[in-house]
Amino acid sequence: MSENISKYEIIKNKIEEQISQGFYKENDKIPSENELCRAFASSRITVRKALDELVTTGVLYRQQGIGTFVKPKTVEVSADVDKVLLILPNYPELFAAGIVSDMLSGIQKSLRETQYTLVTLMEPRNEADIEKFLQSIKTIRPNGIIYSFYYGDSMIVDELKKFEVPIVFLDAEPKDNEFDIVTGEDFESAYRVTQLAIMSGMKNVGFYSSWNQDFSTCSARKNGIKKALEDSRIPIREGQLLLRNTESEFHESVTKYDIVTDIKEYLQKNDYLDVLIVMNDTVAFAAYKAASELRKDIPTDLKLISYGNYNWSSFPTIGLTTFEQHFFKYGKEAVKLLLKRMSGTSSMIQQRRIIKYDLQRRKSF
Repeated sequence: MSENISKYEIIKNKIEEQISQGFYKENDKIPSENELCRAFASSRITVRKALDELVTTGVLYRQQGIGTFVKPKTVEVSADVDKVLLILPNYPELFAAGIVSDMLSGIQKSLRETQYTLVTLMEPRNEADIEKFLQSIKTIRPNGIIYSFYYGDSMIVDELKKFEVPIVFLDAEPKDNEFDIVTGEDFESAYRVTQLAIMSGMKNVGFYSSWNQDFSTCSARKNGIKKALEDSRIPIREGQLLLRNTESEFHESVTKYDIVTDIKEYLQKNDYLDVLIVMNDTVAFAAYKAASELRKDIPTDLKLISYGNYNWSSFPTIGLTTFEQHFFKYGKEAVKLLLKRMSGTSSMIQQRRIIKYDLQRRKSF
């Protein structure tokens, strides 16, 4: 076996091999994550990464609270078949975190009893890929579109409007959005947790996001913190609530700069902070490293709060306080909205579904 193959790829390849050899058949339940950890002498995060990739590529599917199963083989989708198109985010961290697979499971579960076939398409990475992306949609001819984790390219939205099919945004939305959306209580949750910090005697609350104001959830969380501080008459210093502005394209802005160094600079400029709220658990992981390099201990010197409740967030060595966002529910609600639009039974007024978040309080706060 090649030493260049990572452990998660070994696990993924072995499961695919067992399926192709008939050891696991369509709709068979595969071993649990804990069983796979023991079988491969591997960590749970590695096993979960292998399973997430197999779910995303359509080899497996999940049923919440039951387990992971072999997905039946699909035939080539005819243009005459009723289809729902899911536009997937083109940034790996959401796949690795399990967020996309949770959302996908919710969508698949809700579509299972309908006549619609789910087709997925990856969001274009840059302007050069947009034309190919739009041509793919023309070929697919969807009856409706779910656009997940939209990030600030109004050109794509303008082009999607020309297809004249219902669109539901999931999580984030364009500026002045006119379409239905399923999103979370980003403003409200940020407001609540900031008030919790203030009532606990921690008045200096900061916010750091590696994504800028074009990502609507970033702005909502920043504004929730800002409102809570203002309501408590706590002054806000310049740079305390930071959405990282960049003129580079989104995918470059989150992959081609040193986020740990950037957070270190932020913490040095805001060394008075009691609490740091960050955009998501990936950023939180970088914040741990940045704080460590500055000899700041979390939670002794700085409390840390995040969003996502990613696979590794509950590990005892990390103990990250973070919001569970329930992306399985996002997927289910997005399908409900889209089915109503496609059937013509929905109100002409834009529909918004807000998913409530649950704070998973652990040792970082």
